[in-house]
Amino acid sequence: MADVAEAMKLAIQNGSYQFPQSAAFKGDAKLLACSQSDPAHFGRFTGASQLQPVGKIQTALAAIFKALGMTFPPGPKDATGNYGSNTAAAVMALKKRIGLVNFAGQIDDIVGIKTVRALDAALAALSGGGGGGATTLRTLDLYIEIQGTLGANEGNPRVVDELNNFSAVRAVSTEPGYLIRHEMHMINFFGSPFAAKSPVVKIMAEIARVSGERMLPPGRTVIIGISNGGPNAIELAQKLQPIRPISYLGLLDAAFDGPVDPRLRAAITAGRIESFFEALTNSWTDVMPGLEFHGAAPALGPVPLDGSLGNERTLAETAVGLARVAAKARAGVGFRIASPAFDRYHLKAAVLGAGRARSSFLPILRAP
Repeated sequence: MADVAEAMKLAIQNGSYQFPQSAAFKGDAKLLACSQSDPAHFGRFTGASQLQPVGKIQTALAAIFKALGMTFPPGPKDATGNYGSNTAAAVMALKKRIGLVNFAGQIDDIVGIKTVRALDAALAALSGGGGGGATTLRTLDLYIEIQGTLGANEGNPRVVDELNNFSAVRAVSTEPGYLIRHEMHMINFFGSPFAAKSPVVKIMAEIARVSGERMLPPGRTVIIGISNGGPNAIELAQKLQPIRPISYLGLLDAAFDGPVDPRLRAAITAGRIESFFEALTNSWTDVMPGLEFHGAAPALGPVPLDGSLGNERTLAETAVGLARVAAKARAGVGFRIASPAFDRYHLKAAVLGAGRARSSFLPILRAP
């Protein structure tokens, strides 16, 4: 019966599943606790006080196996209420059938929140109740922030709080209206286009892990790249866009490896793309070799060079560029003098850009 398997899958995916829906599980406080809390799950460790709910789980497994045409695992059957090796093997077999994995992406033999909801939904479907409930199927949203190098003050707690968007995103992710339709997963990595290993591979692995664990359809995806994490954000968007839509790509004072950096011409499709505080000194880069290049990516749309930080930013970047050239002959003395000013305005640009990006992507996350 395909509808039984489908009812279980919907129950797993539906974060707001209303338990219980089956007459068999109704009124059982221990099964209700299992549907809401990980510490209340069932497994081989289950003691004598759990005999009755374990017996209900075993009865449910037998009915579901019969409906799906599955053969019970070989070996002696466990006594009613005893969560032994045969019950554990049956749980694993059913999880494999419906694709239910744990947080590590593995199939285990525990009846936890998702499993007990799936059993309940299957029993409801078998009794003609349909299973799965009438609640809305939620999507898995991603907020991904890749932070680059911003100078000596980037570790300051106050600066970190101003720079990162996690507190704002976390506030949205707990709003009742948001929770009805979505579940949020946030990822933060340090990145650099000049690093030996890009964080993009690790981020893709983390996305695959949480997607397999939660089994929710793709929802909104927000990617933020800061400083020399900006090129990594573009690489990530290129890899993700074939498998899930990019809702927002924000580049905050993104730094590239010179004007010929191929990521400046990357083809990205997203609901909205913004680039904040690109340097006024871009056109002078060829004159001052070694200056960090903050070029607006042409393929991402026209982005004017930003002048809102005033002449101080231009002067600071100019000083750094000239000092780096002079450092070849003077052991870097000029660079050490000029760097603090550059770091200060580079960090200021990233912090201000984070604030402006929030005004764009938070409404995207909150939208119906």
